[in-house]
Amino acid sequence: MNAAMLKPAPIPPQWLLAEVAGGLQRLVALSLPGQPPAETIALTAAAWAEALMELNIAWDAAADAPRLQAAFRQLAVQIERWPAPAQLIRALPSRPAPPALAWPKAPPERVAAALRELKRLFDSGAPPGPRRPGAKR
Repeated sequence: MNAAMLKPAPIPPQWLLAEVAGGLQRLVALSLPGQPPAETIALTAAAWAEALMELNIAWDAAADAPRLQAAFRQLAVQIERWPAPAQLIRALPSRPAPPALAWPKAPPERVAAALRELKRLFDSGAPPGPRRPGAKR
């Protein structure tokens, strides 16, 4: 056995366990073939949450609770038999992209200097491109 197999399973955060339990309870209401007995749903939720923890994702309640809810809604629409955790993982939408950073504002004096330089180059008829050391202007 290698060391990775002996490592204890990570403990799911409470919010993750609650989301998985809630999603599974909604699936139980569908009475799908192959579903575990209703009295074992808490244990089933714990097993599913542990499976999700194996994904090596830095789970975040604000970002991931809505994704889990969407994945369970998607499963409810698509499945005809009780799903496996892998089906939930495949139904999990991507995280939204973080907001783009704003372009930095250039100081007005730097903008004015750049505009003066552009006007000088345009008025002199100099070819575009970087200045080369020792080149005549």
